[in-house]
Amino acid sequence: ALLGKKGRSLRDLTDYWDVATYFELHAVQRDWSKACLAALHMYLLNPPIWYLKSTINNLKILHQATRMRNQQKPREQPST
Repeated sequence: ALLGKKGRSLRDLTDYWDVATYFELHAVQRDWSKACLAALHMYLLNPPIWYLKSTINNLKILHQATRMRNQQKPREQPST
């Protein structure tokens, strides 16, 4: 786990990229409470704007990949 290697809790993380990775992982898992806490922590680190743009771009890539994966899944047939 990211936190197991980097620190005891999210607030212990001081590197933007560690927090952004935590944010992205929880966004993909749809764990919105942890993703929102990470987003606030990212903001409080006061990163350069390009850091935030990079994170947003990563979210777009993850969203597209998720949509493609969901479209490729065989659709379940209703039982009759």
